[in-house]
Amino acid sequence: MELKLLMQHTRNCGVENLYVIFLDLKKAYYSLDRDRTMAILKGYGVGKNLLAFIKRIWDGDTLVSKQEGFFGVPFDVGRGVRCGDIDSPIIFNIVVDAIIRDIAASGDYDYEVLLKSFYADDGAICDTDPAKVQSLANAFKDRFERVGLEMNDVKTKAMIVEGAKAPKMQSKEAFDRLHTGEGKSSLERKAENVQCRLCGLMLQRQNLEKHQSRKTCESGRMTWATSQENPVNHQSQETHAEPEMEEQLPQEYCVSIDKSCKVDCPVLDCPGRYSNGRYMREHFRDRHPDDTIVVQQEGLYQRCVRCNMFVQNAGTKHQATKTCQKATSRRERQKVATQHAEMKANVVFTVNGKPIEIVEEFVYLGRLVTKDDKDGPAVMRNLARARAKWASMRRFLVRDAADPKTMATFYRTVVLYVLLYGSESWVLTGDLMRQLRSFHRRCCRGLTGEFIRQDEEGEWICPKSEEVLKKAGVLTIEEYIQRRRDTIMKYAETRNIYGKCKSSRKIASNLLWWEVNYYSDDAAEALASQAPDG
Repeated sequence: MELKLLMQHTRNCGVENLYVIFLDLKKAYYSLDRDRTMAILKGYGVGKNLLAFIKRIWDGDTLVSKQEGFFGVPFDVGRGVRCGDIDSPIIFNIVVDAIIRDIAASGDYDYEVLLKSFYADDGAICDTDPAKVQSLANAFKDRFERVGLEMNDVKTKAMIVEGAKAPKMQSKEAFDRLHTGEGKSSLERKAENVQCRLCGLMLQRQNLEKHQSRKTCESGRMTWATSQENPVNHQSQETHAEPEMEEQLPQEYCVSIDKSCKVDCPVLDCPGRYSNGRYMREHFRDRHPDDTIVVQQEGLYQRCVRCNMFVQNAGTKHQATKTCQKATSRRERQKVATQHAEMKANVVFTVNGKPIEIVEEFVYLGRLVTKDDKDGPAVMRNLARARAKWASMRRFLVRDAADPKTMATFYRTVVLYVLLYGSESWVLTGDLMRQLRSFHRRCCRGLTGEFIRQDEEGEWICPKSEEVLKKAGVLTIEEYIQRRRDTIMKYAETRNIYGKCKSSRKIASNLLWWEVNYYSDDAAEALASQAPDG
């Protein structure tokens, strides 16, 4: 939940990138230095009797290697904690806590911020400054080595979550079309046919992203990848890079504007036409920020140091106007976005002196996260796992002639748990919710035997989904998801990142986790009627 809120804030409320390193330790439970661990436990106030008890157990540990039915010579175990013992996770967490406290005490790091990113040996360190993330990774590596643990440079991965897109200058294609009427509109570009680079299918550009998350694309990828021809049209998904233009020195232009007609922009190949000096100066501010424009009827104006527009008096009076403030805010955000784009292009994270892979997807604590904060891949992964679980479970339930009530209990306890794992942090689109709802209803029809079927006269009988759910004794999928969200909300509201998200100004147009409610209108009204006054 912490990572989800951080990613949501980065993608929707800020222009800075978020740099994340997912730490992985080699054989963590088997490698822990026992002498160091005992010293740490003693420092945490563990009593001498309990320490002696743990030491007695560890000193008696013996292992025997086995291969193809043959046993080796028994040998003593000198490292690690017992896997499966009740106290092992507690001991390991105390060691990790000691490492986090030591790092927090020796640098500019907050203990609570570091602590919330760790669960046993799974850690995620993140910040908007890549140098700070690398420094923190090095600090963890050094501390882990002191207790016998080694970071895995192969399984440790990095991810870069891009900030909300800063307002960009209108593209040349859109600007030319606005003034000349030539070229394709955005609607025409969305409707044109393109080729999927993953499976080779031709479809409309606006359906491309949704198509790549479906089984149709997934099933055709292997055939397309191994085909000999593979005629991929890269124009289908990637815009061709514009040819590099030679850098031109700033120029000074002079125009005479008569309000009776529009005057062409003096810059070569620019289709802009304006009827007064103000519009022409605003045009230069946005399209030609490095050049100078002089309108003969106005004389030589001053360039505002904040918004970059030529005005008669570039003092505090102009800077207090909404026009200047809006343009200044846009320029500052564009500047920050440019700096972070350059930083992202040059960043390299290392572990043990070796560069680590920067990935687009990563399974963190069993929950698939993506660099663009889209939950579609996580939902599809859970759906596939839930289908497999339901197929295997329903087979032996039907074989043993289990009654619908027993089958429903297994479905709620096992299948729904697999399906909705991590759903507390999902932000679902209408299409994703439709797929979850469809799977949930099909399973309930299998529980009750209320399938869509033909009667003897050939007419189709389709039992109502609401009646099927009621007969199966289950709630709607929306209510199950919302209940999980309500549970985690009690925790999220106590965290600093949640308050930061709520108070931040939204830049992007994406759905936000803290704004979503999956209860149906009837369920929401019922809950509201049950709530106490006030």
